[in-house]
Amino acid sequence: MKNSSVVKLLFYTIIILIIIPLIGTFYFLNHTINTTLNLTFNSEMNEVIDQYSYRLKELKSKDPSRSEEYKKEFEKLQDLKIIYSNSETTKNNLNTSLMIYFGLGILGAILLALIIAWILSLRISGMYSKLMTETIEQKNKIQYLDGIKSWQEFARILAHEIKNPLTPIELLISNLKKSYLRQNKDGFLNQLTQTEFMVLDELGHLKSLVNRFSEFAKVPKIELVNTNISHYLNHLKMNLNLIFNGVEICWVINSIDQTAVVYLDQTLFKQVFINIIKNGLEANLGKNINFKVLILKKESNIYFQISNSGAPLFKELQSRIFEPYVSSHASKENMGLGLSIVRKIIIEHGGDIEYLEIENGPVFEFWIPLT
Repeated sequence: MKNSSVVKLLFYTIIILIIIPLIGTFYFLNHTINTTLNLTFNSEMNEVIDQYSYRLKELKSKDPSRSEEYKKEFEKLQDLKIIYSNSETTKNNLNTSLMIYFGLGILGAILLALIIAWILSLRISGMYSKLMTETIEQKNKIQYLDGIKSWQEFARILAHEIKNPLTPIELLISNLKKSYLRQNKDGFLNQLTQTEFMVLDELGHLKSLVNRFSEFAKVPKIELVNTNISHYLNHLKMNLNLIFNGVEICWVINSIDQTAVVYLDQTLFKQVFINIIKNGLEANLGKNINFKVLILKKESNIYFQISNSGAPLFKELQSRIFEPYVSSHASKENMGLGLSIVRKIIIEHGGDIEYLEIENGPVFEFWIPLT
């Protein structure tokens, strides 16, 4: 939040807290004064003043020695009579004075609120900046630790995969020496041939392993272009039917405008479908499963659901299924990279993906925004 926004928010808050009580007090005092004046200014008071003035005149004539004193009292009564005779003027003067007083109070409150808001905003902005700095530092530390953890996991998997073929190669080479000393020429040549075959097989596995890591490292940079989604989906259906010949894939497309356009890397987005379908087939080896692809428009996004009739994921894997090297069917040919590539591609398209279970069946749901 910007400092100016903090100042405005605090200013309006303080103004509301100060001015509302001032306005309430003004109306209460105004009502009280008017009520008091209405009770005080009446015709009976003028009669009382007239009677008192008449008596003062009589006293003055009967007691000339105190005539000056009676005269002053008489003048006071006349002034008081003027006030009571012009009650509306008096009320207006009092109300005007009250309004001026509270107007000055409101101006003072606004100035005070502005000063307090500015001071508080400086303190809040300082605390916010400090908090953000600490948060960024903590985030960087966590990212660093996560990076180290990822590299440690990568090193563990790579070491394990390399160690698997190296161990039998080491044993085979060691046995060759023993065989040379114990067996005749024909027996040794036979074992040498078998050893060569097995070593080449293990080296082939190592080469395949390196190639798979290389492919994962070289996922192409995404290139988004305006694409008519309806035309693209028709083309995609034909491609997937050719790639997965013999696999039943049911397509359901709802509420997609024929002119709807998305930013799409057509090649990489097709890879999303290929990887998800391959993942379902590999997770259900030996089973005859079918797939359903549901596509629909929700607000400004296109949603895709790919489900299959196979077994759902193990609970402990569901939250980690999009992490590299995580798979429910890891093998020499499957290193758990396919779904991590899928999520990377979808995120680069501006969307995201999640794994769900609907009616005890596995479902991958992902979305991308319309242009």
